[in-house]
Amino acid sequence: MKKTIVLIGLLMMSSLLMNGCSQKVSKEYLDLLEKSQTLIDQNSNYTEAEELIEQAIEMYPEAPEAYVQAGYIHLIRGEYNQANDKLSKSIIYEKNFQDEDSKYFAYLNMGNLKYQQHQSASGLEYLLKAVEINDDDPAVHNALGLVYVDLEKWEEAIESYEKSLEIDSGYFYTYANVASLYHKRGDYERAINEISTALALNDQIPHFFIIKGDIEMSMEQLDTSIETFSEAIMRWSSYPDAYYKRGEAYLLQGKFLKAINDFAYARDSGITEAILGMGYSYQGLVQYEDAIDAFALYLESIERVDLRAMYEIGVSYYQLEEYTQAIAAFDELLEFEPEDTEALLIKAYALEKSDDYETAYRILQEIIAIDSEHQAAKEEIAFIEENNLLNE
Repeated sequence: MKKTIVLIGLLMMSSLLMNGCSQKVSKEYLDLLEKSQTLIDQNSNYTEAEELIEQAIEMYPEAPEAYVQAGYIHLIRGEYNQANDKLSKSIIYEKNFQDEDSKYFAYLNMGNLKYQQHQSASGLEYLLKAVEINDDDPAVHNALGLVYVDLEKWEEAIESYEKSLEIDSGYFYTYANVASLYHKRGDYERAINEISTALALNDQIPHFFIIKGDIEMSMEQLDTSIETFSEAIMRWSSYPDAYYKRGEAYLLQGKFLKAINDFAYARDSGITEAILGMGYSYQGLVQYEDAIDAFALYLESIERVDLRAMYEIGVSYYQLEEYTQAIAAFDELLEFEPEDTEALLIKAYALEKSDDYETAYRILQEIIAIDSEHQAAKEEIAFIEENNLLNE
């Protein structure tokens, strides 16, 4: 699945640039970083900021502050390998930090990076080091909450979020992440209250609308969720996540053409999961050949096995009455998950349609061995036995 975006509220170092100078580095070095920091804060020109940072690195290759800035830029772009390289260098040279605040931001951003790379155990280590330096920043406790959620340490997550809000009751990122936590745990009413608070504090962050709409979908308020995603699209017309999520809501409503339009926009904007959504939408329109093409394209576009798409290819071939292809598709899936009873069941149906009742009967018995209460398999076994189909 497409990973749910969560909100960290990354911060960059400003204390070094505001508070002074050290004899270890020149004023020119600090001026370069101050100018680059201004560009970063304004989100105005990251390319120019990177040029200034590179000049600073060339001037003092073992001064860590420039690496933190460079790592931060890569992190917010999602360029995780480059971010890791730069932030790791800042930590290698940490003895040369001009002050503790600058070191703190290195650990904070490295912890956030590891979280984004699905390495939350490692991220936790860095964030705890950051807390040792500065326990009074809501951002670090918010980030700790995220990694604890990822590690399914719910109580620690809640404690971290509470600490973040204790420090700053207006820290809207934390309210959004608390909403995501309660959504994950099925407490939708609490979740919607928290994300509503986040939006009341700051309605200029696009992903807050995604969180809200997701919760509304879980509450089966599909019309309301579509309104939420549409508001995000109205505000940020090129925001692909809003199109993707609205496509999901339309799909659940059975509005398949609208879903395809939104999924197509999201796909063209780089959301690979939208191709999967298009496949389901084509199935809803009984356009099984198009569905097969979409699911196959999705599998070609990812670097992992996705059993959902493989299963739906088999189902679509079955609906087209192309039973040989359906059996082949399910065989491919069963190589990865040999006890997938639904794949085994439809494979058995396809074998029956091909008049191979003996093989179908054997597979149905396999299903019962896996799940003794599988009602559909029991009924099909009874049908074959009552009609003496094994003797024909």
